[in-house]
Amino acid sequence: MIEQSVQSGDISLVEEIPVGIYGDKEVVEIIDPQTGKLKKVIRDRSKYAKNSPQTPDHDPSSSNTEHRTPNTEYQDSSTNSPPVLGGVVEDRGGSDSNPESQIENPKSDAASNTNSSVGSVGSDSSVSSVSSEESSIDPDLQQAMLQMSVQSNDIVINLEKVNSDYIDAIATNNGAIWLMGLTGPQYELNADYGNRIFEIPGVGFYLLPENVAPDSADFIKEKISVLEEALSHKPNSPELAHELALSYAGEAGNLNKALALINKMNSTEIKNFNPAYEKAEVYRVAALDANTEQTTTYRQKAIDGYTSTIDSSGKPNVVADSAVKLNQLHKKNGDSATGVQILEKTYWGINDNCSRKHQAEMTCSIAEYYEKNGNDMEALNWYERYDKGDYWSVEYKKANLYRKLGDFNNAIESYKRSNQCYGNKEPAMFFKISETYLMQGDYYNAKKFLNKTNNALKQYKTKIKQLKFKNSNDYKKLNKKLKKK
Repeated sequence: MIEQSVQSGDISLVEEIPVGIYGDKEVVEIIDPQTGKLKKVIRDRSKYAKNSPQTPDHDPSSSNTEHRTPNTEYQDSSTNSPPVLGGVVEDRGGSDSNPESQIENPKSDAASNTNSSVGSVGSDSSVSSVSSEESSIDPDLQQAMLQMSVQSNDIVINLEKVNSDYIDAIATNNGAIWLMGLTGPQYELNADYGNRIFEIPGVGFYLLPENVAPDSADFIKEKISVLEEALSHKPNSPELAHELALSYAGEAGNLNKALALINKMNSTEIKNFNPAYEKAEVYRVAALDANTEQTTTYRQKAIDGYTSTIDSSGKPNVVADSAVKLNQLHKKNGDSATGVQILEKTYWGINDNCSRKHQAEMTCSIAEYYEKNGNDMEALNWYERYDKGDYWSVEYKKANLYRKLGDFNNAIESYKRSNQCYGNKEPAMFFKISETYLMQGDYYNAKKFLNKTNNALKQYKTKIKQLKFKNSNDYKKLNKKLKKK
């Protein structure tokens, strides 16, 4: 059952899920008819050949897998490819962040991921996501990287859209999961898995097991080894070099190694590699964990690098990203006015030529500045300049401002567009809509969307998350008001 279609994230519709192939054995996950719960079964492949995953042939001998530690239980050297699962699934909202805080800010947009891909805005992002719009699949690199999973317990999944229920159902603590086939911003991935997942440019996404903490030495070693492996297969990839340099400077805390990699890449005169931008990136990341004196030095080096990039780069996305990062850095230095001036100048110069992601980042950052400084109408003008409706935080913040200004109808529409970015399943967004209807005196729709909130809360993996959301003061107040009507 390789091409299994799963509707509405209901894993019970899948009769069995292949988990792994180990020589003449296979592991599948099935629904226990007595308990209704998932359980793993190990069985002989020869008896169930029609259900065994059919996967493309790989040649393990051509892949360097020395950095991987294979799990030999049920493993057989004759296995020459990883199990590949697949299917068209619906996307699912959801978050592992604090539900109480979600009522004010339902998602983080990868804000905690300082080692983001080229073009994302790192720790201060207002509209970032796990995947950049510019990422594309490199078939040869993907084939080479997939061979790494042959000598391990890794699982490969082909999905057109994110479905965390499906991913969780096949996850084990013995190996990582490779996610292939996903395109566009992947909000749900970061919401559900945080820093346990990262993008390998040209390949896909790599999700570490739950028993590997994102800040642990094992995670850092694994992430860096995977990126080093990828770069060894494609040594002229500026995207891979970018990711690896950020990991060196950030998680590994080795700025010198990051700079050495950048200098090495620059010496080979690789196309589309901008050393000023790359050095600015690693100095910015290094500043996050540096002491006070180093922070000031690194931050200034980052500012110099981004400024040089804006002056010299002819690539709109790189210029836009540099402007967004400069705004963040000037804000941290207590000079928000300079940061927003850079953003506005950049916006009017290149906005039509850069990606939607960068357009959204610039407009949102500028709007936030004016709103914070009490100029709500100018802020609204900037939010409305990005009218494509495909970045949740632009719509969400615009909705909050509409509501603040008493324009409840437009607020509700913006909340709905924001929710659509998550498959129309985000509890905090339903809650905001319910609150707004109540402000209008529309008790019918307020109750309707509070019910949608409660139904959406059921997606949380644990009951405690539902309880935290329902125990928030805002939820209690709304629930109490609606019960009186």
